[in-house]
Amino acid sequence: MAGQDKETKNENGYADPLFLANSDNANIPLVNITFNGENFLNWSRSIKLALGSKNKLGFLEGKVSKPKTEDPRYDLWVRNDYMLRGWLCRSMDEKIANSFTYIDSVEKLWNELKERYGETNAPLLYSLKKQFKNLEQENMPVYEYYFKIKQIWDEIQDVEGLPECTCTAMTCQLLKNFLEIQERNKQAEKQRQIIEGQNMSESSAFAVNKMNQGRGA
Repeated sequence: MAGQDKETKNENGYADPLFLANSDNANIPLVNITFNGENFLNWSRSIKLALGSKNKLGFLEGKVSKPKTEDPRYDLWVRNDYMLRGWLCRSMDEKIANSFTYIDSVEKLWNELKERYGETNAPLLYSLKKQFKNLEQENMPVYEYYFKIKQIWDEIQDVEGLPECTCTAMTCQLLKNFLEIQERNKQAEKQRQIIEGQNMSESSAFAVNKMNQGRGA
């Protein structure tokens, strides 16, 4: 019975973004990947996954507001903010982490990181789109070719990002942006079909020409 009460208490605790487990420690890196200034996309994705599992993403996004000093939850919020800043800095290169020493909230730290390093996604996006455009099946099995296409496209969508819905009826800017991304997807697929069709036509023409040569035409 006591064990069940403890389990229920833990479940209720994790539903609260201010809950901190006994195992939470700012001195232990949150993720296995270290941010080195050039891998922001993969690093930030890992950070968000880890914090999402702890119900802490709201701190990065500014959704868990700082209580007033007289609020009984104020100290707990401050402790959480310290913990998250520690986690982020522990997963960065030391020189990079030192440059954020005086930032006083994890939300400001996250926004500064995105502003400073997020723009490096532009060359990555260019590279991914170039890969997508130039990808050919060659000797790959069909299933492997399909998954390669899907992998690159998923990475493109991840880099471009989908905005978060701010309403409950999908009437905000999200729907418009989502439809635009879907349209780009369709256009890219049409372009691929055209390119593949051209390649097949060239191959067919070559095969017919070889057959005619073989017949002495």
